[in-house]
This record gives sequence, C-alpha cells and structure tokens, in this order.
Amino acid sequence: MAVGRLLHWGPLVAILIIKCVSLTTLYYLVQWSVPLWRWSYLLNLCLYCGLIVTTFFNFFAAVFNGPGHVPRGWRPKRAEDEQYLQYCHTCEGFKAPRSHHCSKCNRCCFKMDHHCPWINNCVGFANQRHFFYFLLSAVIGSVHSSALLCISLYRALYYIPVGMMHCHFVCSFQV
Repeated sequence: MAVGRLLHWGPLVAILIIKCVSLTTLYYLVQWSVPLWRWSYLLNLCLYCGLIVTTFFNFFAAVFNGPGHVPRGWRPKRAEDEQYLQYCHTCEGFKAPRSHHCSKCNRCCFKMDHHCPWINNCVGFANQRHFFYFLLSAVIGSVHSSALLCISLYRALYYIPVGMMHCHFVCSFQV
C-alpha cells in the first residue's frame, strides 16, 4: 500500500525532476571543477550532496508518513462533547478538532493542510514538518544548482575558447 503511493504521476515526476537536475549539476560540477582537491570544490560538492540527501529524505518521509487520520467511526469519550464536533457522514464518525475530510484519500485527516499531488498524500499533522523541509531543501538546492550550473557555463564558454586559442597560437609558431 505504501509503495503504491509512489506509483502515481505526481511522485514519479517529482523524483524524475530532482534526479535529472541533481545528476546534471553533479556531472558539470565534476567536469569543470579541476583540480578536485580545492576546498571550494569540496565544500560545494558536500553541500550540494547534503541538499540532495535532505530533499530525498524529506520527500519520502512526507510520502510514507501519512498526515494522521482520524479513526473511522471515532467518537469522543464523553457523549456531551459530541455537540461541539462535526459529524462526517463518509467516515461515519465525528471529526476531531481541526480535522478535515479529504475527498482524494476518502479519510478525515488531523490538521489537514491540503492534498498534494506531488507526494500523492495529504499534508497534515504527522507529515507537515517533512513536507516543509522538503520544499525548503528543494528550493535551496535549486538555487545552489543554478549557481553551480552558471559557473560551469561560464567556465565552459571562457576557459575552453581561451585554452583553444592559446593552443592554436602556440602550435602555429612551432611549425
């Protein structure tokens, strides 16, 4: 059941995007960051790999940790408290305070925020923190990736033509 949450267009597209951006950035980071022992290269590599791991960990935690569901047919312990609660006809039980019914999951969720198609799950009490950290690390990783790719593009456009012109200039005098 839990693995079935990943077999949906939202999580598959999210994993594909994260994977493509991460591998492309790592490839160009390794390609243009020579020599490999420079501290700036190692710092960027460690920071970026840490962001990738954090993004994937929080993504999978948000997918597999449900939002926290109200048990079907739930009733408060004291019968007089029922007058203060709403009744969910679909779940055939009372809604706990600050819970809402999700039409996609067909369950009442504690502190439900929304049903997110990217994680194919509701964002609620139990997985809200992981969802927030997933979004935060994905945005920071995207900004870091953009900076690294811009630096790689600059190096590719600047260093290769300069190196080729230098080689052509030197080689023409050796004839």
